[in-house]
Amino acid sequence: MAETKEKIADGQPDRRTRDSGLELFRIILMFFIVAHHYVVHSGIMELAAQDPFSFASVCVAVIGAWGKTGIDCFVLITGYFMCRSQFKPKKFFALLFEAQFYGLLFFAVFTTTGYQAFSWAALIEAILPFSQINQNFTGCFLIFYLTVPFLNVLVQNLGKRMHKLLIALSLGVYCILGAVFYFSFSMNYVGWFIVLYFVASYLRLYPCELFSRKRIWGAALAAMLLLSIASMVLFAYIVQTVEGLPRVSVALFALLAEVNIPFAFLTALCAFLFFKNIHFQNAAVNRIASTTFGVFLIHDNCAAMRQFLWRDVLHVTAHYGNFVLLYALPSVAAVFLVCALSDLLRQTLLVRPLRWLMRKLRRPKAAPDA
Repeated sequence: MAETKEKIADGQPDRRTRDSGLELFRIILMFFIVAHHYVVHSGIMELAAQDPFSFASVCVAVIGAWGKTGIDCFVLITGYFMCRSQFKPKKFFALLFEAQFYGLLFFAVFTTTGYQAFSWAALIEAILPFSQINQNFTGCFLIFYLTVPFLNVLVQNLGKRMHKLLIALSLGVYCILGAVFYFSFSMNYVGWFIVLYFVASYLRLYPCELFSRKRIWGAALAAMLLLSIASMVLFAYIVQTVEGLPRVSVALFALLAEVNIPFAFLTALCAFLFFKNIHFQNAAVNRIASTTFGVFLIHDNCAAMRQFLWRDVLHVTAHYGNFVLLYALPSVAAVFLVCALSDLLRQTLLVRPLRWLMRKLRRPKAAPDA
């Protein structure tokens, strides 16, 4: 039902008519990505590592563990839509210009106020956010986006059996070897995003009844969440009780600490298949969901923004304790809300007028009367 109503354009249904199930999913994902950054960029994980089995530390781990899973989910959504859509360069440039807009804006703000020193390297990175392919979601996602037209040719000509074998090979390399050689495995985000594209495109190109069973995937998602939280408690207990182990903060959610770890991937896959089968339409949800990339670009823009937001404004580490959730959750919600409203303002004052101008310039002029 949902897909017959979709108006696919640039890899996404039209905002006015698109199904809101996956749009709600985007909002939830971005909330948890902001929560992940609340934990990993504020210094609070270092406090949690000092007493990993305490209630406060487990709470910190639980709210901060889902950032990499969220990234996997966003790429699965992109691959699911893009594998049946025609690549349009204007969509890529719209994403690039949005990243450049926020990069240059905050570079100018932080350098002119003296919050960070001017550097040509930082300026170039704000203009061209492609400094690495093993981290940095924005640059890696943009590079991955450029591979989509070539990937579409591949998956649309593979056939079902070869597609499954390609997924098995790719997951074997990235997930299985990545888990076995956790501390030495070298990977890059662009390659992993392509693997996720193979998975998402298979779900779209070869639908079956199992992929549409919302209750099954809801139960599977609940099971993965419980297993993930149990793993955090187990790791906290091990770190607390075994002599000689280093107090590494990330160990609390080690099974979700990178995008290719099986727990992160399986949780993302179950979550995607669950929300894919939730169908409703809500203009407000779709509107808020349109800001999620902007929310990411604003709140995690650069090192100066992370220092400013989490340490200087919110003073996250000062609120570590048994009531950490009472401060963390409203703080994350406030950051999401402010960033979403800011991006809506950008869309209203900048994007819409530019689109109107471009349409006016492209409109053919009427022929003069003879």
